[in-house]
Amino acid sequence: CRRMPSAAPTDTDPNVYRRQVERWRSMTALERAEFADCLSVDVAAIAVAGIRVDRPEASPEELRHELARRRYGKTLADAAYGTPART
Repeated sequence: CRRMPSAAPTDTDPNVYRRQVERWRSMTALERAEFADCLSVDVAAIAVAGIRVDRPEASPEELRHELARRRYGKTLADAAYGTPART
């Protein structure tokens, strides 16, 4: 598990970052888990949008396969889906 950086990011106002950290610390475990889940869904949506730019003709199944390749690597994704996502 990676820890949050101890210094504020250089692209964020220090007061904003302080409030953000305070909010994270005030969250329950369930709230943090739900927040992490939402971030994961958002990252996947951004990745799929990028795949669509690269491969506008890709079917929904091909999009899922390519996303799996990007997340888990070619070997595991190809084993799970049975065929390569692209030629």
